[in-house]
Amino acid sequence: MLLFLAADTTRLKELQQAVRQWLAWSSIQRDRETLNLDPFQSKQADTRAKTADETVDARIPETFQWLIVPGQPDPKGGIEWTEIRLQGQDALAVRPARS
Repeated sequence: MLLFLAADTTRLKELQQAVRQWLAWSSIQRDRETLNLDPFQSKQADTRAKTADETVDARIPETFQWLIVPGQPDPKGGIEWTEIRLQGQDALAVRPARS
């Protein structure tokens, strides 16, 4: 069986924004000495990077919520695509099996 997961357009924009935030805070965290951050600012960068990472982790399954399944009922006919919206809190690899 071959299945594809596709991103929801609206949720994809939210995921992209979360990744941008994570990249920014990770860069600040990585360059803390060059940026001459004091201990408070350094701790804040750590906290924000961790929060951004958790946000990205949470948004990935929210974003990839469309299951696209190819089928060919008639062996001589064309391929038909079925879209199914996935629900639940299971891991991405588990949710299609429950649909």
